Amino acid sequence: MLVNSNSICVPSQLTAKALAKLQVKSFFLNYPVKDRIKPGVLPRCLSNNITFGIFGTFSVRKGQDVLIDSLINLPFEILEKAKFIFCGSILDEVIYRKVISFKDILINNCIVMEQIENESAYYQLFENIDFLICPSRDDSFPLVVIDALMFGVPVLISNRVGLSDLIVSGDNGFVFPSGDINTLSNLLKFIISHRNEINYGRMSDSSRKLFLNNFDFLGSIDNIVELSKKMRL
Repeated sequence: MLVNSNSICVPSQLTAKALAKLQVKSFFLNYPVKDRIKPGVLPRCLSNNITFGIFGTFSVRKGQDVLIDSLINLPFEILEKAKFIFCGSILDEVIYRKVISFKDILINNCIVMEQIENESAYYQLFENIDFLICPSRDDSFPLVVIDALMFGVPVLISNRVGLSDLIVSGDNGFVFPSGDINTLSNLLKFIISHRNEINYGRMSDSSRKLFLNNFDFLGSIDNIVELSKKMRL
């Protein structure tokens, strides 16, 4: 069906590259999201124990095993200065058990959730984390990254995540090569060990601005109008 299409709107450059192989003309349109942030959430500051959120189904595609392998490379005295919140349904039992084994090491500094009660509880998670980690091996457009940016949460994402082209390392997050355990391990070590060298307030502001400029529902209207003109040409 795609091959017979004259053009199609895509939410990320990663998707556009995949369609280009099928010789399908595509137009880039960021996915608009309603702003859910509540008064008082901003400005953000780092928690005493830097808290990382990893949200998504436990599966090979989502790459939680890559993250765990990166974490176990770190000395315990560094790990204990951070907190990790994993949340997602179980698609791969092996990946899930690997996360649980890591939790057994950190005990109180690692939380694993298999489900979220409701939408309110989901958005509350973003108020409780300092960074989102998305180590996916292949993820064309994870909404969880947009939700993090909406809450001013900088993101650590692999270069196989569809939004990686919008992330500027050190400004609104960090990008690392997909599956590169050593690079991700060193990145986490730097963030945890050099928290005072990270201008977190600026990073949070930049993350929030990235959301408002590209994904906020009201701010996307002009982009949609402009795209509709291009598609009529």
